[in-house]
Amino acid sequence: MTTHPGPDPTDEAISWQIRLTDAPDDPALRAACQAWQDASPENGQAWRKAERIRRLAGAAVRAEVAAARHSAPRLRTIPTASARRPPFRRPLAAATAIAATLVMAVSLGPTLYDRFTADYTTGVADSRQLTLADGSEVLLSAETAISIRMAADRRQVTLIRGEALFTVRHDDRRPFLVHAGSMTTRDIGTIFEVERNGPHRRVAVREGMVGVMAPTAGLPEETRLAAGEQIELTEGSAHIGRQHVDPATIGSWHSGLLSVDSTSLSDLIATFRRYYPGYVVVHGPLPAMQRVGGVYDLRHPADALRMLGEAHGASVSEYGGHLLVMSFRDTPRTP
Repeated sequence: MTTHPGPDPTDEAISWQIRLTDAPDDPALRAACQAWQDASPENGQAWRKAERIRRLAGAAVRAEVAAARHSAPRLRTIPTASARRPPFRRPLAAATAIAATLVMAVSLGPTLYDRFTADYTTGVADSRQLTLADGSEVLLSAETAISIRMAADRRQVTLIRGEALFTVRHDDRRPFLVHAGSMTTRDIGTIFEVERNGPHRRVAVREGMVGVMAPTAGLPEETRLAAGEQIELTEGSAHIGRQHVDPATIGSWHSGLLSVDSTSLSDLIATFRRYYPGYVVVHGPLPAMQRVGGVYDLRHPADALRMLGEAHGASVSEYGGHLLVMSFRDTPRTP
């Protein structure tokens, strides 16, 4: 006779949390849940783990919403785009005891601003190529939103969130400017990449040269970047990082294989979040100022996150393919 394994205790714990979220004042349901926990040590352990995930996810959501508010531009009137993408989506099929919190965060966080300010957006693991009226090209990475304003004397793109690669048709009479919060990048005939993730900003140059200025992030005067250079800064901070990188890695995400030469661990995790079809929770301190490199397959973000986390002292657990928890220890080991 073939025997079939019983239900996974973790899945059952999540199911109980869903039901209790739907009916929090049902004493009979609470009693039944408690009876299930008491039925075996495995059930009790699974319940405690699910509760811990719920608390961690709630904290992460609050942090993400705060970051979205910090990075959201002021509402303004923009031209109507010829095409609009649907708002970002994050499937929340697992650990849905926190679903109401997550849905609220996703709905009222970054995407609320996108609906009012973005001309073009992309979703999870998505990309999009645009050709502007002047012949310049913009390649949008996953979960990216931009607005565009073309005028007789200048061309302006606002990166609301995410990452974009710009191939600019240079015109001295109409400067091409990319705004990301207080940071402005001015084209000087080039191909360059701009990233905006919460308060973090990054500019990297593949070809040519750009000028970068960020009055509230320690860069009050324009700084020139040449091919193979990148600059990283944070709104409200005077710390500025400037590195040399392999120009071939800039915009490599478009191929599905992300090549990184020198980036922070937190920024790399943030990139994988835009490709993961669910929610990524990071708990504990990340290694301070840790620079990482390598080649990662964006088609398998969970594997990339697991490899990255374990290489830097984190335990990584995935639940239902839609919730991934990275727990860093207080004293992470070095790889």
